[in-house]
Amino acid sequence: MVEEDVSLTIDEIKQKTFLEINEKGIEAVASTSIAIEKSSAPVNKKPFNMKGNRPFAIAITDQQTDAILFLGSIQQPLEDNNP
Repeated sequence: MVEEDVSLTIDEIKQKTFLEINEKGIEAVASTSIAIEKSSAPVNKKPFNMKGNRPFAIAITDQQTDAILFLGSIQQPLEDNNP
């Protein structure tokens, strides 16, 4: 679908659901769409570099709702963690 040197990011994710319950039974439908766009690194920004050389926690949150999307921890990182 794309060439290897093209950088892509997810721009938008939409999900629609439908649920109907009546005397005949249940009907459920779900649909998900993902919009992808070409991207590149910001010109004036240095790349992020992190060394995980001690135990640490990871939390990914939604900026609008502060909902926790992913929570994890690294208990025993590698001694030599050079990217």
